[in-house]
Amino acid sequence: MMKTLQDLELKSARDPATMAEIKRRKMELRNWAEKNLKTEDAGDIGNYAREIATGKIV
Repeated sequence: MMKTLQDLELKSARDPATMAEIKRRKMELRNWAEKNLKTEDAGDIGNYAREIATGKIV
């Protein structure tokens, strides 16, 4: 979806109304992603690697 917005942005660079709508939709998409997508914690990745190395997880 973000790629589609970027493509539209490149094609519509001269139309202020379209650019404003694209900017609004990008912000909506970013806000949705921040609320609904999980992030990886660097500490969790290290713990997982350590558990694999010690044989706790097979």
